[in-house]
Amino acid sequence: MITVTLMAADPMEAVRQALEHQQYASGVELRLDCWLAINPEKLVLCLGELKGRFENVVLTVRLPRDGGKWSGTRKARNSLLLELIPGLQSDIYLDLEIEQINDPDDQEIVRLCKAKGFSIIRSSHCFDPGINHELLDKMGDVPSDELPKIAIMPSSTSDLLDLLKFARSYRFGNQIVLGMGEWGLPSRLCPAVFGSRWTYAAAAVAGAPGQLDASELAGRFFTHRMNQDSRYFAIFGNPVSHSRSPDFHNPIFQSSDFNAGYILFPLSRAENGARVIREWPLCGASITVPHKQGTLLWPGAKADDAVKAVGAANTVVTQGQDLLLFNTDVEGFLSPLRQAGFQFDGARCVVIGAGGAGRAAVYGLAKNGAQVLIVNRTVEKAQKLASQMRDCLAGARVLAESMDKAVEGMRAFAPQLIVQTTDVGMEPDVMADPLPDWSFSGDELVYDIIYTPPQTSFLGRALAAGCRIINGQGMFDAQAAAQSRLFLDALAAQ
Repeated sequence: MITVTLMAADPMEAVRQALEHQQYASGVELRLDCWLAINPEKLVLCLGELKGRFENVVLTVRLPRDGGKWSGTRKARNSLLLELIPGLQSDIYLDLEIEQINDPDDQEIVRLCKAKGFSIIRSSHCFDPGINHELLDKMGDVPSDELPKIAIMPSSTSDLLDLLKFARSYRFGNQIVLGMGEWGLPSRLCPAVFGSRWTYAAAAVAGAPGQLDASELAGRFFTHRMNQDSRYFAIFGNPVSHSRSPDFHNPIFQSSDFNAGYILFPLSRAENGARVIREWPLCGASITVPHKQGTLLWPGAKADDAVKAVGAANTVVTQGQDLLLFNTDVEGFLSPLRQAGFQFDGARCVVIGAGGAGRAAVYGLAKNGAQVLIVNRTVEKAQKLASQMRDCLAGARVLAESMDKAVEGMRAFAPQLIVQTTDVGMEPDVMADPLPDWSFSGDELVYDIIYTPPQTSFLGRALAAGCRIINGQGMFDAQAAAQSRLFLDALAAQ
């Protein structure tokens, strides 16, 4: 279900790019608008090489308004096609824009294509953010014997779900429906969900906003192996592009007996998660910042004890109409500390951040007998978390401090463990430091739950001061392994 877009400057380079992806691509799109010079004889040879290796070969001369590089007018482009078509092989696709339906040149091109045994892709592209309903309505003009393609730029999760609704009511299974940009990413990863004949992927240079490299589409997401019967899990967050969760979960699914995949799913609002799960549908999801707490408000959500105590979930699986919420962050967070031989009982621990991951860290530490000082930019949030922990854990010693008074408070507290749970220092802003005024003594164990990059600026300072450090990879692996068990159990129960 992967068609690779070949934006090469000449036919030899186009064939070379195509061969690199032959093992998982079912088709290629030959972008003639990128060629430095179009030679009919070389084009015939190039098409011959491609047709013998790929099920679908698409010929495109894209105009600038549609994201292409053709330097001439539409009429000049059409004249070129009228010259080329008679000398080309049969059984290829030709991409034409919906805007020129019923133009005399277009009618002649279509007539020649039918005589040669070509198929027509009737495409439309809109790069303005949001859902262009006028454009969706215009797709009704596409003749029934042509393959319609629409690519638009959703600006939120709701926009993407509206596009999915359109896809399911249009020509499901005989269409290409794509969301471009960050919010459209799931439509590129799951063409079968949108009833698309294929998805487009880049050979070297992306042909449209959000287009993934073909090797990533196949190697990380196994899109070429997915079909109408595939079941999906996702990671919800904003952003999610940095996440390595697909690299953990997809190989497990591929080695199992289940036809399942795991995708990136940027979520603009936490409440949209329940809608995505039901409308996609998803069998479950990982949940990351900033949505771990918002999941508790989902209709039909049922939380386990850890979620109730922490007030945040990082995992959801479906069970009938219910959404079962779990928090594997707690055990995932504790696992590297146990491996490091950390003694929890009575230990003085500082936790930076009071979000979902911070709540899991505070709960895990306090439950195991540690004293905890929560440092947060909004002190009221830290105080509320401290109060909640004292209420749910008998004898818990949990305090709170504002970020602007953190250094003074931490000096008095003399921490043995400092845990950083915010996204400060995460790629791409890798030089950011959540507590730049704190001077490490060298005696602390310093733990940053970020794993991209493996060593944050915060950890780098700690290491330079002689501290032992732990990054977020161990936590990620431990919580992901627990998630994986929940996902596989959910699949087995369905």
